[in-house]
Amino acid sequence: MIDDILGGDTAENSLRATARLEFAKRELEEKSWPQTTDCDRLDAVFQALTAQGILALSNAGETIAEGRDIVAKVLKERGREGYSGYCFCRGENLEWVVRGGRLIIAFGDLAENDVATVEIGKRVVAAIERAGFKVDWPGNPNVCITIPKFDWKRRRRTV
Repeated sequence: MIDDILGGDTAENSLRATARLEFAKRELEEKSWPQTTDCDRLDAVFQALTAQGILALSNAGETIAEGRDIVAKVLKERGREGYSGYCFCRGENLEWVVRGGRLIIAFGDLAENDVATVEIGKRVVAAIERAGFKVDWPGNPNVCITIPKFDWKRRRRTV
């Protein structure tokens, strides 16, 4: 990415050195984190929900409409068979969470039926609560599920 952004060698070298320093600081920070972070627990919840027929995605677009478009695209690629609903976190919300805000999860039924959407919401809430999170949701199909306290600690993944 640095090569794409910068043109001059001096700025590139300086930026690379700064990036290395920041990654080293982050690596030290990560050593003080709990073995299982909120991000790890949410990843496990989303994997379990997907295995149970609720497609669960993180960082799915910036808006709810974009998130639904991404859900539709993923379902087109994977096939809809076995899926009854979906849930996702939006990229815009993840930016808020990183700054200490609440995590908002959109959800729905693939047939866009309010009664079935409420059932999907109940299943998502139950899975999140089983993972130890406190959840706010009034049971309304038109209101997103909220995790009011979410400590964003996403470990850097190495390839």
